[in-house]
Amino acid sequence: MKRIIPFILILCFMLSACGSQEVIGSVYGSEHEYTSIGEDTYTLCDNPGVSIAWDKDELLGIVEFENADTDPMKVYSIKGYDDKDYIYTIWVYDGAFYKKDK
Repeated sequence: MKRIIPFILILCFMLSACGSQEVIGSVYGSEHEYTSIGEDTYTLCDNPGVSIAWDKDELLGIVEFENADTDPMKVYSIKGYDDKDYIYTIWVYDGAFYKKDK
């Protein structure tokens, strides 16, 4: 019984993390180069000079693809950009940066 309790706790944590992500916007464009979150539009860009290992901050939610039936992208804030001028996304295993359009 003592061996199964940690397994059950890990399973519960994994299941709760999988379904708790709020849809906050959408991804569109022929190469997924645009993301819309609320009233803001973001355009795919190069790394703004941050280290993902250290500077990726909180999970903001997920954005769904408008024209495809595929897994959504996870959207993260980046430390040092409290105004969310830049965001980081992960789609399956591919990460990308987006810059807020002014």
